[in-house]
Amino acid sequence: IFSGDEPSTYKIWLSKNGARWIQEDPWHAHQKLEFQDDGTCILQVPAYQPMEIIPHVLRFGDDAQLLEPAAARKEMKRIVDAMSKMYK
Repeated sequence: IFSGDEPSTYKIWLSKNGARWIQEDPWHAHQKLEFQDDGTCILQVPAYQPMEIIPHVLRFGDDAQLLEPAAARKEMKRIVDAMSKMYK
């Protein structure tokens, strides 16, 4: 369980497929979905630290991309880069 002073808002792009999944199986009680004209969506969720969000994004594979905050995106890149080295 994570806590802190104020949660940050995390923004995640979801493909059409990811958007369908998030509607059927919400991540967070306070999530917000902003649907795009092309069927994708931007998911906004509050969290206290990146590791509350990163595992959820990873399970969606290339159907999700962590957009904000920048520090969380940087951490996601570090994790994905490290993982990609394992599969070479």
